[in-house]
Amino acid sequence: MTALSADPAPRRRLPLLLGLAAMLAAAVYATRSRDDAASMPAPVAASTAPAVPAPIPAPIPASASAALPPPASITPQRGNIPGLSVNATFATRTGGGSVLVTRPDGTRALVAVGTDAVPGIRLRAVRADRATFTAGGTQFWLPILSESAAKADTSPATRIAAAPPPPVPSAATPTESQIRESQAYQAALAPGQDGAWRGYAVRSMPPLFAKAGLKAGDIITGINGRAFDRPAEIAQLAREAALSSTIVFQVRRNGKMQELRVEP
Repeated sequence: MTALSADPAPRRRLPLLLGLAAMLAAAVYATRSRDDAASMPAPVAASTAPAVPAPIPAPIPASASAALPPPASITPQRGNIPGLSVNATFATRTGGGSVLVTRPDGTRALVAVGTDAVPGIRLRAVRADRATFTAGGTQFWLPILSESAAKADTSPATRIAAAPPPPVPSAATPTESQIRESQAYQAALAPGQDGAWRGYAVRSMPPLFAKAGLKAGDIITGINGRAFDRPAEIAQLAREAALSSTIVFQVRRNGKMQELRVEP
């Protein structure tokens, strides 16, 4: 029986296949090594520059600090104007508002922010529990009290002296038109009173009254924060209308106070 001889070809191809596998593994390893090296962040060289210290502010000299003004007081003092009381406040979200006051002569008025409650006492701000005024360079506040409670109030307060009221604008010599307007205002107004409110009642409508929205029967109790209850105020109205940019009428209408503004 004759033995079969083995084919030597597969044995010769085995080393070749092993060499190719080794070369492929080496190529894959080299590729991964390059990718890992590219993804690593570059090393940052340590700075050799010396650290710069933060500047130290120079001390304020004692003489300079002594010259600094003291901080302004944010809370004005409580004041006391004999006979003047604030009976109600009507504040607005925009910072304005008005107050109902009783004056030393017993009359009552609705006073808007920026106008005088009495001559020389100007309303500056309104809160729910108080009203802030100025008299000259002094700022003070008054609480909300009824007229009787204000008379009986004994709380400590600083007595405030009213500053002289600002002068009413006047022309050197009235013009003919101002004289005619003054005569028209005198004919259109008559003394009037609604309870404690005194002033002048509107009987007819000069152009300024109609432009302001006044109505027959209205009682004008004040103009630009001043009481309007004397004949001299009627005589000044024409001059003030000619020289002022805005006229503010405080009016009593149907038992209620109103303010009417007009630009002459």
